Amino acid sequence: MAKILPDKEIKKLMGAVVIGAEESQLNPNGVELRLGTRVKFQSTGEQKTIGDDKFLRVASGESVTITSFEEIGFSSPTVQEIFPNDALMGLITPTTTMMREGITMAATKVDSGFKGALNWGLRNSSTKDLILKSNEPIFKLTIFKLGQDEAPEMEYGGKGQRCISGLRWNCSIQAQTFR
Repeated sequence: MAKILPDKEIKKLMGAVVIGAEESQLNPNGVELRLGTRVKFQSTGEQKTIGDDKFLRVASGESVTITSFEEIGFSSPTVQEIFPNDALMGLITPTTTMMREGITMAATKVDSGFKGALNWGLRNSSTKDLILKSNEPIFKLTIFKLGQDEAPEMEYGGKGQRCISGLRWNCSIQAQTFR
């Protein structure tokens, strides 16, 4: 049966599987992921880079797509150096701070085989602007260890990562635009 990893096992993954994370980001059954360097404003299509010690301002009602600071390495060769014969997958949820601030985000998953920075969307449903500092924790990653009988036959990435709405970060294949 799939097992949710505790902090002591997530520590083993830091550096190789969860790249760029620090021990201070650990929580009992997960690790916080931080705001990365790229943002796309959905209302205008404008893309920006967020520098170190800089801030992202998301106006009330605005939706943005952002990248994670950390990278994830759920490929079989990387994972099996730490957990032989097992695979990993994850669930991404917003931090409770983000929810209290009126930010709407969909929970999502990270498939076995995924490699790279994550892209997410968020919407500021609050009546006030949201100000996020570069590298601020905004999501939590809960990691599941999958036994040999639970690991998928096909890992993520066999067909290339698709892009959404022309956002070409970490993508190898452009998704079709639907009209």
